[in-house]
Amino acid sequence: MSRSLVALSLAVLALCACTQNRKLWISEVGAQRLELYLDEPNGNALALGGQTLDWVAVDPMGVNAPQSGSIDLSGSIPGGGFVVLFEDPSGPAVGSTPATVNDFLNRPVPGLAVAPSALGPTDPALGYAFRVHGHEFRYVFPFFYTYDDTDDTVRFGPPGRPNIGGTFTEDGSLQPVNRTPTVRQTKGRTIRRKTTSPNGVDIPVDRDREADWQTDDESWGTAK
Repeated sequence: MSRSLVALSLAVLALCACTQNRKLWISEVGAQRLELYLDEPNGNALALGGQTLDWVAVDPMGVNAPQSGSIDLSGSIPGGGFVVLFEDPSGPAVGSTPATVNDFLNRPVPGLAVAPSALGPTDPALGYAFRVHGHEFRYVFPFFYTYDDTDDTVRFGPPGRPNIGGTFTEDGSLQPVNRTPTVRQTKGRTIRRKTTSPNGVDIPVDRDREADWQTDDESWGTAK
């Protein structure tokens, strides 16, 4: 191969390689469940393989040791869509498995089954941080490629919350947080993002601020 052709090939590869910041957000955190949302057009999709959910829980008083966990995600999420991670007795020992989970009205919602306790404790006396992030290679036909980058963080609970990385501006409003599961005809309590309706459709707000969040009844698979 001639030197000029090699140089041209390297130049093409350099131009073809890029990074796309994908808008994958944590949109709701409850008891034994956590919801992700992809804030992109409906025609888009994001492969979740290569994305990771990390969490840390700390005792602000320093009496008990910190707890932490990490879950490798799987499957995919469509633009404008939600995926709910849920603890399941038959969930995989590590990682996650695509599945469906029912919301309060017993409607099926796209989900990822994880092991019991994989999403950590729910004690309101602890400080929490959750972060979803990744840097995953994606081939684009015919000879292009890119990397899908994600990074989103939420922290809540009493002061002394753990720093898990990512960008998140605190104001102390998410405390105390009593996350509860559904019990018979009573909805569970969660924290979830506030919403906006630019085109008459509710979508979660994201400005990397604690002020974007609120405590509310569960709303798995929908913005509100």
